[in-house]
Amino acid sequence: MSQEWEIKSCGRGCAGTGAPFADGQSIYSCLQAGPEGYVRKDFSEPRIHFAIVCASRSCPELRSEAYRAKILDAQLTQAARRFIADPSKNRFDAGARTLKLSSIFDWFREDFERSSKTLPAFIANYSEPALAAALASGQQPRLEFLDYDWSLNGS
Repeated sequence: MSQEWEIKSCGRGCAGTGAPFADGQSIYSCLQAGPEGYVRKDFSEPRIHFAIVCASRSCPELRSEAYRAKILDAQLTQAARRFIADPSKNRFDAGARTLKLSSIFDWFREDFERSSKTLPAFIANYSEPALAAALASGQQPRLEFLDYDWSLNGS
């Protein structure tokens, strides 16, 4: 493959549309325009963000099997748990009481909060028991959103 055609990043155009970013267009609005926007609008299912994969390093991992209607709920729950448990994408600093989350949680915050009222509550629903207990105790944690790595996964 020619070097000039080699793709090094998933962030150079509207996800799923192939259209380039318009001047002043945010990644968030671009992602809303792609196929995920249709799924979000029609189904109101926040776990979809862990099933739609763009192949960048910060994206959820691609499943080794197809999503199937009969077991979709279990597959989406598994995808949410796996993504939330990945310390390269999300982590909790107990000492500073800070949740450091993927930018996906910032871009689509309304989706997660619609189902669980707060981001920490959503995270707790799909976390290991120890983290869920830590998030439930005391005051709400501070939230920070990690930079998104658009470079190709595996590059």
